[in-house]
Amino acid sequence: MPRCPECGGKMIYQKNLKVWVCTSCGIMLTREQLDEIREKIIFESRQEEKKSKAREYLDWWMGKEE
Repeated sequence: MPRCPECGGKMIYQKNLKVWVCTSCGIMLTREQLDEIREKIIFESRQEEKKSKAREYLDWWMGKEE
């Protein structure tokens, strides 16, 4: 069962509407929209992780004593 990308609540599939509906906030998303949002979240978190590693390396490099 998928979780809501907005609030983290449970999502229920509504067969008649062909959408997933959050039981907490009521957002309605198709499977395609849900997948797009998840891909975007994963991409952004990977980008942030890369930036964080680059910052850590730069801090380490600048802190080296010669």
